[in-house]
Amino acid sequence: MKFYGVGVKLGAYTDNPIDILQECIDNNVWYMGFEKDVKPNYESVIADIQKGDVVFAKSLHQATKNEMKIKAIGIVTDEPMPASYSVNTGLSVLWIKSFSPPINLAYMNINFIEHINRRNTVFLETDERIIEEIKRLIKMGV
Repeated sequence: MKFYGVGVKLGAYTDNPIDILQECIDNNVWYMGFEKDVKPNYESVIADIQKGDVVFAKSLHQATKNEMKIKAIGIVTDEPMPASYSVNTGLSVLWIKSFSPPINLAYMNINFIEHINRRNTVFLETDERIIEEIKRLIKMGV
């Protein structure tokens, strides 16, 4: 089981970003806002994600880089993506927890872009401190 951070704002660097988290939860999906073949580096990460892997919807404070928030956590399934998402690269996800307000990991005192660029739309999480915190959130809730 691996852990992947995923973005849930389309056009995050624009003046009018669109938050797709509730849509993803309602439809048991996660998808990139980019059409297929536009971001092959992200698509290769997504291709490595397997059934049973954990995804967490995140946001990252752009200025300080030390404030990452967890918005929701889900488990990847092997269900087919709905046809309406065929233009996008994505995953079927059973979302098991969502947090309002999001869980702010600033207390961990981590530079969230060091070694992994967590500003990316999708990335493999390798920091054991973050993985353990996500496991705790799955088990214990908040």
